[in-house]
Amino acid sequence: VDRISAFSISTKRFKPSEHPSLKQYIDKLTCDTPLQKIVIRLEKNSMRHIGNSKFQMGFLNETQMDDCYEIEFAFVSLDYFARWLLMLGDKVQVLEPESLKDKLKEITTLLASHYL
Repeated sequence: VDRISAFSISTKRFKPSEHPSLKQYIDKLTCDTPLQKIVIRLEKNSMRHIGNSKFQMGFLNETQMDDCYEIEFAFVSLDYFARWLLMLGDKVQVLEPESLKDKLKEITTLLASHYL
């Protein structure tokens, strides 16, 4: 706001029908690479650790539960997403897809063997 040097009132109104939905926009951006739906469950006190980075990871929706959040993403690379999730350790649980669970098992096995 401190950088606004001038403004004017317009009679033009915002028309939602003129703008694509989020899904249409994402589909257009990723027409060559399909997005994968990812759903995780994250402990409430760990939400602060992901902060705004969730938007860079394809955040779509979050549902607040009693002691956790269920968060939905759409992302291209399961490997990249799995490595991002590792920072949350045991505070996160992957609900779907199964292939992301497998990827996390693979990475953590390699990580454990690296330090044995």
